[in-house]
Amino acid sequence: MRGAILSTLKQKFYFLKANTITAFLFVLLHCPGWYFMGVLQLNFLNPLTGVLAIFIIGFMCGLAAERGKSLYSAMIVHMLNNIV
Repeated sequence: MRGAILSTLKQKFYFLKANTITAFLFVLLHCPGWYFMGVLQLNFLNPLTGVLAIFIIGFMCGLAAERGKSLYSAMIVHMLNNIV
């Protein structure tokens, strides 16, 4: 997500817009899993624990990758989020 899509979008848009787009795509990538777990509707009806939370994590992963100049930073943020 960050390596291919964000770096490509940064060539066309400024970072904030590119990162917002990839965070939105990050949310969309979670939708099939939510659907098969039977919580898709719940995650859209309660955005603080679903859609918004995943968007914020996706956005933070993009910031971590950009500031750390490495995908490892984003991977660590994502891993720490999954542990909690």
